[in-house]
Order: sequence, then structure tokens, then C-alpha cells
Amino acid sequence: MIKTTRRNFLKGAAAIAGGAALAKGVFEKVDADNKVANNQELTFEPEHLDYYPPFEKWNDWKEPAGDYWKLHGGANRDGVKLINYMIVPTVCNNCEAACGLTAWIDKDTMVVKKFMGNPFHSGSRGRNCAKGYAALSQMYDPDRIPFPLKRAPGSKRGENKWVRTTWEEALETIGKRMREVLLRGDEESKKQIIYQVGRPNEMSFNVKRVVWSWGVDGRNSHTNVCSASGRFGGIIVAGDDRTSPDFGNSKLILLTSSHAADAGHYYQQHAGYIADGRAKGAKLVVIDPRLSNSAGMADLWIPAWPGTEAALLLAIINRLVQENKFDRKFVERWTNWKQLMKDKDYLNFLKENGYITELPKGETFDDFVELVKDLYKDYTFEWAANECRIPVSMIEKLYEMVVWAGNSITNYQWRGPAAGNRGGWMVGRAMNILLTFTGSIGSVGGTGWHHWHVIDVGDKGGDACMADTPPPVKAWNELLWPPEWPLSSYELSYLMPHLLSDDEWRNKWREKGLKIPNKVEVWFSRIYNPVWINPDGFRWVETLKD
Repeated sequence: MIKTTRRNFLKGAAAIAGGAALAKGVFEKVDADNKVANNQELTFEPEHLDYYPPFEKWNDWKEPAGDYWKLHGGANRDGVKLINYMIVPTVCNNCEAACGLTAWIDKDTMVVKKFMGNPFHSGSRGRNCAKGYAALSQMYDPDRIPFPLKRAPGSKRGENKWVRTTWEEALETIGKRMREVLLRGDEESKKQIIYQVGRPNEMSFNVKRVVWSWGVDGRNSHTNVCSASGRFGGIIVAGDDRTSPDFGNSKLILLTSSHAADAGHYYQQHAGYIADGRAKGAKLVVIDPRLSNSAGMADLWIPAWPGTEAALLLAIINRLVQENKFDRKFVERWTNWKQLMKDKDYLNFLKENGYITELPKGETFDDFVELVKDLYKDYTFEWAANECRIPVSMIEKLYEMVVWAGNSITNYQWRGPAAGNRGGWMVGRAMNILLTFTGSIGSVGGTGWHHWHVIDVGDKGGDACMADTPPPVKAWNELLWPPEWPLSSYELSYLMPHLLSDDEWRNKWREKGLKIPNKVEVWFSRIYNPVWINPDGFRWVETLKD
């Protein structure tokens, strides 16, 4: 038997493939004698841990393969392959934070070799969590199906029998069915096309550009089984569903059962900015029943009883107002106190139900302040301490920090206290009112609103986002937003299979004049697996098989 080594085998293979190229190898390489000083275009040992190639060279950047370390130890004397990269910016879609990524593509094979951060992304700033780097394994997962499938001829829904089809056939089949439905032109038909998404990172484009162009109210999301309660506190105070805190310039970072050092939306981005803020002297307060990692590094940890966080915040607001330490100019300029003072029916309601002891004497801002003092008077520190099961001294300490921070207070509230308790959305509402009374909305080091920064708001994206947008749809889809819940803040998407199978419900509303469809003709599901996600998965199985 002929004996050979791996090195000799590879040399022989290279000779057959490349002939005279054997002297230099069949690919561009670097050997052990090449140092950084002689290869300024290569990244061997970066001078900084946050090192990225110059942006102007992203289209043509060379780096040695990962086994470059062998050159230093003498284990590899034949050189290491140089990879010619094209670095393409992209966005991670493994959570709603949408951190920036860069795909490093081997220009010779057009294969993505790795994903790295994007230093120009204002949120993640070149840093990513494990889910971002896992994008590579998703792309080349052996179980990934990179082509469309259709049900095998003669099979029934739910039998899991599939055959491969082409993209052309898939588009033609779906488009033909949609065209048939839309050409009917009636309101009921337009409600039979539904686009249901689990991660709406692209909603501005898909809804305003695509779904509206079909002339249907077909956008459905899973928000009401995810974060609707966390969003609601912002919606009823300011009409936006989440805050956008300036942690990096803040004086007081106030976290309400949210763990910037543990988990949560944007935690990877927030953690870096919180670290920046603390390096500038910001205080960190964590209100959390458990000693989380965030609470463990806080300047003040307040273990309020679950669901009582709103009581603590209302007590702080009350003290600020009673001692006239709130931001008077901000409240007078940016709140709708004038409408409140003119709403005599509502003021009488407050008086008749014991919320206030007397009606305002006039309609001036001073009268409004006295009204708020009367309305909040029962939210004392002692009352809050009893509700939250914490000592009064903790609340006193928090109040001192709030007064010291002024209009430089940041907060991000989401699902924690809101989803874990009935009526938990009141925590977000109380926090937003506190931010308002301190003037910390929109200030440097304060808290902004998410949609202030979205590219399609305020025409920041120009024609790419807003020009020639199809008009909103006039016909409301009751399968997405049932008439029984007109005040729901988001679509009740989890009810769709129940409503489709409830003949009594549909007939009731059809008799009242609503055009509710008996079936769905085309249903798109994007990043959403209702059988797995929703608690009533078997009902979804029944409906999707019908």
C-alpha cells in the first residue's frame, strides 16, 4: 500500500489542478515572513478591539483565513489563503431590535463567510449579541429549504406531503388566486386576503406600499400575544407605543422590571449606551422584584412587589407636584391641560366619584396645578411603601435622585411589569406621566419616542418611503379587529381561527350589516408559526386544514 501524508496529498491535488501554479499555491496566500508592516491592507492583529476596515475599502478587502495562527508557530509553512471580501451592510432580523450587521462575502465563491457588526449603525454601533452572529448558521443550515414547496398532487392539507416547485410557478399560482379574488371588487372579497406577520420590522414598507396597493385591510400581527400591554402605556399618554431613551447622556437611568444587562428588546444596544451614561456619572435605579444582573449593578435596587410599580411612580409624581418641583414650563407647553380644564363633564365625574374634593375655580394653568395636587394627594410615600412592600426610605432616596436629575431621566418600559400583571400597562402610563412632569420627554439625556426616529415619519426618508403611497383602505376587516373590542390597541390576531369557525358570531354581525367573510382565500404567514406560538395551537391546526 502506498503511504502518503495529508500535505503530500494536497500538494498533488494542487499540482493536478494548477500545474505551474504550485510554486505559489492555487490561491493568493500569505506566508510566515509577511508582517503587518509589509501588508497594510491586511488585518492580522488589529490595534483596537473595535477595529473595522475603512469604509471606502469595503468592496475589496483582503484578510487571511482563520488558520493564520499556524504561521506563527511554524505548523503551516505553505502559507495561508487570503480571502478577498466584499463587505455588505445588512440588518439582523432575529429580534425587533434590528441591529446592524455586515455580511463578509468571499468574492471568489460568493459565499458569506461570516457576519460581523456594523460600526455605522447608530444603535448597535458594531456590537451584536449571539443571535446576530448566528445568522450565518441560519443561512447555511442543512435543514433550511431554499426553494418553494407545494402540496403533493392528491394530498390533503396537514398530511405533510410536498413536492418542489419553481419560484415562477409559486408566484403565478399565488398571484392568479389573488387576482381572482380582487377582481370581484366587493368588500367581502377584499377581506379574504390577509398578510400575517410575527416580526413587523418591515411594516412601513409592506403595509403602506404592498398591502395597501392590493386595496385590502389585510395586515395582521401577533402583537397582542407579545407586547401590546407594554406598548399601551405610551399610546394613551403620547400616541406612541415605545420610548427611545437617550441613555448615553442621561443623569438618571430608571428601569422598571426591564433588564438592560440581561435581556429584552434592544438590550444589546441599550447596555452599551447605559454604560456610556454611567461612565459620565449617571445613576442607575432598577425597580425589580428579583435581584437581576441589572439590579446587582444598580446604584439603587427597589424590589417592589410585582405589579405595584405604578404606585411607587404615582407617589413620586405626587411629591413633585405638592412641592412644586416639577417642570412647570414643559407641562404648560406640551400637555393638553387646557382641554382637561374645559371638559366640565369629566371634571364633574371626578368630583362625583371622589377623585377630587372640589371643582377647579377657573381654567388657568395655576388652577390645573391645584387640580393635580388634589387628584394625586392620596398617593403618599407611606401608601406606596405599603403597596410595594418596601421601606419609605427607598422611596425617599428615589425622589432625591429624580429631583437631582431634573429633565435628564431615561426609561424604557416593555413587557416585564405590563405582561406579567393584570392592568400592568398602568406601570408604563405612570412612568410616562413622571417623565412628562420632570420635562424628560425629548430632552438631551431624556426619553424620546420611537417613531420620532423612524425613517418614514416626517418625510425623513423622502420619496423612497412616502411618495405615491397607495391610499389607506376604507373597508375594515372584522376578522382582524372584531367589533366587540373597538378599544383594543392592536389586532386580536389570535382570535382569527375562532372567528372563522364561529358561524353564530359571523351571522350575528352580518345581520347588522357588516360584510364578514366566511373564509380566507389567501393567507400569508411571515416569521409567524401560529400553531407553535399561540396557546390554542390545535384550533389553528383545525382551521388551516379546513
